[in-house]
Amino acid sequence: MKKSSKSSLNKISRLIEETFGKDALKVFITLYKSSVELTDDKIASAARLNINEVRRILYKLAEHNLVTSRRIRDKNTSYYIYFWRINHDNLNQALITRKKRVLEKLKNRLEYERNNQYICEKCDKRYTFDEAYTYEFLCPDCGNMLEYIDNDKIIKNLQTLIENIERELNEDEKKLYRRSA
Repeated sequence: MKKSSKSSLNKISRLIEETFGKDALKVFITLYKSSVELTDDKIASAARLNINEVRRILYKLAEHNLVTSRRIRDKNTSYYIYFWRINHDNLNQALITRKKRVLEKLKNRLEYERNNQYICEKCDKRYTFDEAYTYEFLCPDCGNMLEYIDNDKIIKNLQTLIENIERELNEDEKKLYRRSA
């Protein structure tokens, strides 16, 4: 895939801003709009950011395979000069990977909500029914009475969210693998 569709760009932009912040989005958009590789100096100038902050952001984006670089040694100074570009081939895969991480966290949270339905209001600790029963529904730390939490709405919302993300992931993976075939 060369340039992403507008919808994919919006999703990726949102992902970058939520994950790395507004400055990272400026760096990404600067690179995305460029038809050539850019040095970190040029990116900093175009995005109106500090060069050290731009470098930190670029390394973070590179860790997540969203940007790539090549380096050459400056003959005069012997320092390396990095030329950065968007890794267009990996943008959709990055979205899928992120959705999978979010999905896993949501499933863990759903399991937690299903199992931990008693709380000590004073200590703000939650317990399973078995733990609450073992402690005779008294907090083992402070002796306060454990209260039942009606978290059915939270559980239903998590289930809906999980179903939606699973459906999106299924569609995204079909599109991605259809393109690569």
